[in-house]
Amino acid sequence: MRIGQETENRVMDAVGNPQEIRPVWFIGIRRATVTEDQLGYDAFVQLDVGIVPLQIKTSTKKTSAWRKKHPDKKNTTVVISIPGHLTRDEIRDKVFLRLWKRRLEILLGLPQIPTG
Repeated sequence: MRIGQETENRVMDAVGNPQEIRPVWFIGIRRATVTEDQLGYDAFVQLDVGIVPLQIKTSTKKTSAWRKKHPDKKNTTVVISIPGHLTRDEIRDKVFLRLWKRRLEILLGLPQIPTG
């Protein structure tokens, strides 16, 4: 299995379990289809304010490279760096924090501020 796929699996495991306590504004997450993946998305997150595309990278360097390759998605897609050393709880906290920030941006009508 490639490292990127493994990282995506770790994120899905950390935030996708409906049996665990999750923020009330987080409704769910699904993997991107093959076509959506080819367009630059790894997953889609359903929040109370709408659906947010998610791109998962293994490093900040890869996050920056993705942003340069997809400048048209910078204001809509949450791009997050998940290094291999992070624990499941750290992944969960990092993803939910970034999604919370994106949710506030949507509620306030602000453009996305890129963060890894």
